[in-house]
Amino acid sequence: MDGSGALMVSSNYRILETDTSYISDNGAWWLRTIEKVYAQNGGANATVTGTRKQRLTGLGSNGMIQEEISSDMHGI
Repeated sequence: MDGSGALMVSSNYRILETDTSYISDNGAWWLRTIEKVYAQNGGANATVTGTRKQRLTGLGSNGMIQEEISSDMHGI
């Protein structure tokens, strides 16, 4: 923490970060979530630990009611 009590990414604390955004991909809208961790003591570089896309449009055709694509830090 700095003098104001705010966490600094270059601290010794393990900080988790989640970025969420809307993206257009192949004519459909998706909610994309990227999860990151600052795992090294004193390090300011984040490591992506997982990515998830949830389809928001184009559902209902061909019986599709939900679509989600996930991968971990190894791409699985």
